[in-house]
This record gives sequence, structure tokens and C-alpha cells, in this order.
Amino acid sequence: MADSVLQGKMSYDLAAKTFGVPQISLEREVKMTKESSEENAADTVKMKVRFGPKQTAFSYGEGKELCSYILDIEIKLYGKTTKDLRGLVYRLAIENNTPHPFNDLKKEACETGYKAI
Repeated sequence: MADSVLQGKMSYDLAAKTFGVPQISLEREVKMTKESSEENAADTVKMKVRFGPKQTAFSYGEGKELCSYILDIEIKLYGKTTKDLRGLVYRLAIENNTPHPFNDLKKEACETGYKAI
């Protein structure tokens, strides 16, 4: 069933009607089959994206450290604004040569849905 779609012999719609299954179930089956075959490929590395479809700029450990730092400056009442923190996150990515999706013109982590941690 999923093989027909994966091999390009049938569309999702046609395969769902032919095999008498809901299209969403077929789509899920195809997705799981693709993921399974990717896991078994020798030259691929499987990574989970923790925050939806957007890629994170920092690892979990880096994010945890950044959160700890931000909470520390919050406790010390340094009065940083959200804009200040976005600039801090951007500078951190630049100084560590970390690939990032942030706004280079504004020189800050953007508000367009990308997650810094």
C-alpha cells in the first residue's frame, strides 16, 4: 500500500481509494516507512527537532545554559528587555560561529517563530 505511493505508481488519493483506507492513515504509513528507511541508511543521521518544524540554533545544553544565565540576570534586576535578550542570543550565535536563522540586519534573534533554545 505505502510502497505504491513511495514508488510513484499511485497518488495518495488513488491508493487510499484502491486499498480502502483513509488517506491520512496512508500518509502516516508513508511517513513512517520513509523515516524507517532513513534510520537504516548507513550515511544518514537522524535528528529530532524539538520545537516544531523550525530548526533550533543551539543544542539542548547550550539552551539550558542560556536560560540559566537569563534567569540569573533577571534575579539580579539588570532590567534587560526582550529586545536586549534577542540581541544577546544573536551575539552568542555569532561569537560561537553557530549556524542560525536570525536576522542579520537587525542583529538580533528574530520574532518570526524561530526558537533560540
